[in-house]
Amino acid sequence: MIEKQLSEKWFQRKELFKNEVLRLLESKEFVFTYKDLLVLVIKEIINPGLDPNDEYLWNLEGHLNSIDVDRISECSLGEWNGEYIYLMPPLSDHLGVDGCWVAKVYFGSCSGVDELLRAEEVEDINVQLDIIMNLSLNLLESFRPLTRLYNNVI
Repeated sequence: MIEKQLSEKWFQRKELFKNEVLRLLESKEFVFTYKDLLVLVIKEIINPGLDPNDEYLWNLEGHLNSIDVDRISECSLGEWNGEYIYLMPPLSDHLGVDGCWVAKVYFGSCSGVDELLRAEEVEDINVQLDIIMNLSLNLLESFRPLTRLYNNVI
């Protein structure tokens, strides 16, 4: 289940995000990796227009209003197929672990089982856009506060 605050951000920014993805697809600027897609989701949905030097972007409840995309860690579980797990720290270190989020995505070895690979092979830009939008929402739906996972409460 998608966190309420993420759901709100998705619906507020969905059309702007879709336009940005379409622009990237049309200009061939989009790099098709799951981490790049994750960073795009964070920049366009979660952190739009944030100044990383603003120390007041975070709050004591650990609400997801700022993720430091430059410090995202990726762990791959599997070679040909498996999962990518991402640890996403906040822009402010004041929150410590309480401000960290995790996300995961499954990947496959071919376009038959991996949607991102399929998006690379499809020539119809509208189909590519639909695939990227679905993957983006799936990534966002996988976000969980690290402390919730740490406490085994999912």
